[in-house]
Amino acid sequence: MKQLIFVAALLASIGASAAPLPCSIHPKMNIADAELPALAKVTRADAESTALKAVNVSSATVGSGELEAEGGCLIYNFDIQIPGKKSIIEVGTVQG
Repeated sequence: MKQLIFVAALLASIGASAAPLPCSIHPKMNIADAELPALAKVTRADAESTALKAVNVSSATVGSGELEAEGGCLIYNFDIQIPGKKSIIEVGTVQG
């Protein structure tokens, strides 16, 4: 199973957009959120673990996360919080 991981540091008031990402799972436009998990090749738990490893800070935790269709790809996005830091780190794993 392949996953492409991207990490973007985000300040509370600043958003970031990622460049187009390669993927092999292309959900149909307007697909219901409830249908997305059936398309994923990786469980949410495994994706969270991979995201935390990418940050490489033992005290980091997943603040929130979701599986979504973004830019034509199926992506798990997680907001990673590090104690003592005001910013969050957004980590995404592209399925496929």
